Amino acid sequence: MLEFRLLYQGSLLAASRETHPENKHALRREFHKQLKMLWSSKSPLKERLKQPIVKDFAKEPYFTDRRSVLAEKFSYHGYSFVPIVTGDLFLTCSLDILFLRPEEPSLLLRGGDIDNRIKTVFDALRIPTVEEAAGLKEKYPPIDDEKPMYCLMQDDKLVSEVKVVADYLLLLPNSFELKKNDVFLVVHVRVKPIKLVAGNIDFA
Repeated sequence: MLEFRLLYQGSLLAASRETHPENKHALRREFHKQLKMLWSSKSPLKERLKQPIVKDFAKEPYFTDRRSVLAEKFSYHGYSFVPIVTGDLFLTCSLDILFLRPEEPSLLLRGGDIDNRIKTVFDALRIPTVEEAAGLKEKYPPIDDEKPMYCLMQDDKLVSEVKVVADYLLLLPNSFELKKNDVFLVVHVRVKPIKLVAGNIDFA
């Protein structure tokens, strides 16, 4: 099993009809920085960069790696995405989220609000759809450090379990005041296979 934690501090808006694509992408960019480091420092991902994959047997074969294959597969509108959790490897992830926000404890669990905010987090953890990427390319073209952009999962349907612990946020680190939508998140991620195949044994 691959296990790690992702952090986020800043504005988090509830999912709505407009879906707040700019807020989702702000979270996605923060998670990208952490996931990029994860690929180079944490087994089994680090090992996957060393394991060559033979491509194009019908033509002249060449060697590549899992990250490059993913970046090529999920490439559109100037973006290339590299998810860890993918359906082809029968991987799933569980999320244990510590959710701190500046509201009275009695209001932390009021109907629907947490679910809507967590849906925004889910959308930021997955790769965007082709349509979503088309809408982002004008305002948020990928910078060099985001080529490719690392994401947790291919689709949020690959989340097998979610636990949310909500509590009162006193103050964000290195800040002197809180805004209404400020949050501090700790996302504990566990990645594991739902069945063993040749490509996911190192996640077992």
